[in-house]
Amino acid sequence: MPDFIIITAWCLSRRVNASYADALQWNPEYLQAHQQRAGLLRQMGQIDASRAAYTALLDLSPALEGALTALAELDAPAAVLSYYRAEAFAAQQQHAAAQSAYAESLAQDPDYAPAQLRMAELLLDTGQFSQAYDMIQRHHAQARSARSRWVQGRILMGLGRSEDAEGVLAQAVELDPNALVTREALARLQLELRQAQACIDGFRELTFRRWRHPGWLQTQCHQLQRSGDGLAFRQLLLQTRAQLAGWLAQSANGLENRWNALLQRCDEMLAVIPESAPVDPWTGASGLSFDLQLAEMWLAFSTVLSEQHEHFQDWDKESVVGDWLDPEQDFKAAEAQFLAYHPAYVSLDALSTEAALSLWRHCRSLPVCHDFWSLPGSIQATEAEGILTPLIWQLAGQLASALPGLFKGLQLQAVRLESLYALEPGQPRPLQAAEGQLLAKLWLGPEATQDQLLIYDVTMPAFADSAAFQRLLKDELAKQALLQSRAKQVYTLPGAAGRLVLMQAGLLHRHQASALPATGLLCLNLVFGKTRAGA
Repeated sequence: MPDFIIITAWCLSRRVNASYADALQWNPEYLQAHQQRAGLLRQMGQIDASRAAYTALLDLSPALEGALTALAELDAPAAVLSYYRAEAFAAQQQHAAAQSAYAESLAQDPDYAPAQLRMAELLLDTGQFSQAYDMIQRHHAQARSARSRWVQGRILMGLGRSEDAEGVLAQAVELDPNALVTREALARLQLELRQAQACIDGFRELTFRRWRHPGWLQTQCHQLQRSGDGLAFRQLLLQTRAQLAGWLAQSANGLENRWNALLQRCDEMLAVIPESAPVDPWTGASGLSFDLQLAEMWLAFSTVLSEQHEHFQDWDKESVVGDWLDPEQDFKAAEAQFLAYHPAYVSLDALSTEAALSLWRHCRSLPVCHDFWSLPGSIQATEAEGILTPLIWQLAGQLASALPGLFKGLQLQAVRLESLYALEPGQPRPLQAAEGQLLAKLWLGPEATQDQLLIYDVTMPAFADSAAFQRLLKDELAKQALLQSRAKQVYTLPGAAGRLVLMQAGLLHRHQASALPATGLLCLNLVFGKTRAGA
C-alpha cells in the first residue's frame, strides 16, 4: 500500500508539473505558476530543474521573499547568488548596493555574462558611460544578444556616438524583431539624426507591432509632438476619414454614434486645414521646413482610430471601460496636441476665446515639455504653456508683419513665454522686462477686455544700484506712488482687439483684475528680444 501511495503521488506530481508548464507556455510571466512549479520540482528531487525554475522566478521578481534562500539551499553557484542579490537591490533602486553586489558576482566568476550585462546597464543608467562601454565589450566576449546590442547602442548614444549607435541598434532589431523597446530607441535616434523616412518607417512598424498593448495608445497620444509637414498630416487625416467611413458602414457593436462623431470631427478639421503649406513668419520657408522633426505626430494621427478599431474587435462593448479605451477622448487629445504643436493651422481668433480655455483645461494633465523653437531664446514649456504655443507663434508672426519698422529697428525676433497664469480678482501681478526687449501681454477668455483690468506702467528710476530699487518696491506706499497712470494700448491686432497690450522695456508693469468672467481669464506674457546676431 505505501508503494502504491508513493507511485500515485509521483504520478499526480508529474501531472501537476505538466499543468504548470502548460500554463507558463501561455503566460511566461505567471509568477505563481513559477513559484509553485519550482517548489514542486524540488519536492520531486529534480534539483537542476528546480534550480532553473527558481532562477526564472527571480528573473521575474528579484525581491520575492524566500526565492533566493531556496536557490541557495539548492547549492547554486556563489556568483549566481550574488547576481540575484544585486538584482533585488536594483529593483529597489539601491544603485550603490546593486553595483557592489554585481562586482562581487564578477569577482566570484569574471565570465558570468548576466552580471556583466546588468552591470553595464547599471553603469549606463547612472551616467558612467565609459565604464559601461568597457563592461559591455567585456560581456560581448562571452555572449551577444539583442538586449546586449540595445544596451551597447544606448551607451554609444550617451558617449555622443550617434552614428555608431544607429548601426548597433539596427543589429539588435535584426536579432529580435519583436523587441519593441529597441525599435523605439532606433526610431528616436533616427529622428535625432534627421533621417526622416527611416524614422517614419520605424515608427510605423513599431505601431503595427504594438497595437495590442492596452495602454500604448493613451501614452502615444500624450507624447504627440508637432508635425514637420502639415500637408502630410492632412493626407493622413483623409485616409483616417476613409477608414472611419468604412468601419461605420460595418459597425454593429452599438458604437455607431461614436464612430459617426469622429467622422464629423475629421470633416471639421479637413475644412479648416489649408491644402497648401503655410509660410513660416520667421524664415519665409514653406511648410515649416526649418524644423522637420518629431515625425511620430504623422503616425499617431493616422493610427489612432485604427488602434481603437482593433481594440473594439477584441473586446465586447461591456469590457470597453476607462479613458484609455475611449476613442473620442483619445482623438480629442491628439487633436489638441496637434493644435498645440502646429501653429500654422491655428488662427488667433480661434484660440483667443473659449477654445483656448477648453484646450488648456482638456490638456493640462498631459506631460508636455519640449523645445518649441530653434530660434535664440527657445524655452522649455510647461503643460499649460504648450497648449497655447500656436497662439504664441500666431501672435509673433502677426506682430512682425504688422510692425516691421518696430521689429527691424529694435532687431526684435526671438520670443519667449515669460509667464502664463489664471487671473484672480484683486490679485496684482508685477512683471518687468529687460532693456532692449518688448513685452506683449495678451488676455485669453470670452469677451475679455481691458475694462476688466487695471494696468499700470512705471518708468524705472535711474538708480545705479538695483538693490535700492528693489527696496523701494518693498515699501507699499512708495510703490503705490509710482503707479501713477494706466498703461496706454500701444498696438493691437484685429483678432485680439481689447486683449493685447505691447509695452516697451525698461518699465515696471503691473495689472490687477476686477470683474472677471465666470470662466476665468488667462494672462499670457511674451517677451520679444534681439536676434543672436544683434545681441
